[in-house]
Amino acid sequence: AFRDNTLGFSKFTTETALPKITEKHVNSYITFPYSYSVRFVVGVSVDHADLVAAVERHFRSGSSTWEKNPDILLPKLPPVDRSIAQYSGGEVKYNIDSISDFPIFCSQILHR
Repeated sequence: AFRDNTLGFSKFTTETALPKITEKHVNSYITFPYSYSVRFVVGVSVDHADLVAAVERHFRSGSSTWEKNPDILLPKLPPVDRSIAQYSGGEVKYNIDSISDFPIFCSQILHR
């Protein structure tokens, strides 16, 4: 539905690229969604003052592992993609060899 942009980029890698991924790549990757500018916290059935106090205690700027030890990151990180997700259609078509395969095909979709 968001083909080739923002939400449409695959979160998976290829078999050929997998051996090239290092611990620094993984550490660098997690810095993006957990940066302070994009983080939010939701509390349900929690007193607001208690929630704010817990967030201030546990999510202080400068308290993340990569801020305390930047050597665990790649030396040059690309900028965070702040582009807006663009919906490009959600239709997916499947090819089946014959109509007799259709009931089996549908049951496989329903059980995913």
